[in-house]
Amino acid sequence: MLKKIIELLNYSNTFISGSAALLTYGVTFQLNGIGSFIYSIFVFFSTLATYNFQRVVRADELINYESDFLNWIRTYKLSLFVLIGISLSILTALPSDKHCSSSTLLS
Repeated sequence: MLKKIIELLNYSNTFISGSAALLTYGVTFQLNGIGSFIYSIFVFFSTLATYNFQRVVRADELINYESDFLNWIRTYKLSLFVLIGISLSILTALPSDKHCSSSTLLS
């Protein structure tokens, strides 16, 4: 069971996305704190969607190769596409107001 959880966190890029979101939160909070949470959510889901899409596409190109990683991606390909869809849906639903603009963050 623990092995499945670790594989999910590693192979689905959840750990990488979470790390990128925490780094974004820390940097934006240090700059001025406005919009820190929204930026972090944006970075988390955009990283999750982009990395998973790239991995699914690349796994299809590597037909002649075998590894635990590629086998996991091929097994859970539909789940990864669902995760990509959820991520893109959340990204489109994020608020875009004046408190979250890049000019506000950099001023």
